Amino acid sequence: MNMPHLISRHEQAGARGSGTAETVIAMGLLAMIVLGMVQYAADVHGEQAAQAAASIALATAREQNGSAGAGQAAAAAELAQLTTALQNPDISVARSATEVTVTISGSVTTLLGLTEHVTVSTSGPVDRFEPNTGAGS
Repeated sequence: MNMPHLISRHEQAGARGSGTAETVIAMGLLAMIVLGMVQYAADVHGEQAAQAAASIALATAREQNGSAGAGQAAAAAELAQLTTALQNPDISVARSATEVTVTISGSVTTLLGLTEHVTVSTSGPVDRFEPNTGAGS
């Protein structure tokens, strides 16, 4: 029959404080994971706000009587209403006779004071009224 090995007090002395060190390392890793998740959420939030503003700007500028200025104003209003997560937004709306392109860029401040740059671009055709002139109506 095997008897369990009993650890003497001298053998235990070398392991003193190891539980505290392990806890400190585990808590540090856990804090880094939580901060990383919060930072990722802030980045995604800034990008989604830029995408929503770009969609509003595109819809406004591509209307039949719309303009690039109206699209830019709509995007600025949408960003002001949605969030302050996107800092220093730069809104660019270009409208030609056939297409509208909207680009919104800005920065998201990280938890450690660094900045993440976000750029969203979308485009679509200009809405045009074409009267029904075909036969068969």
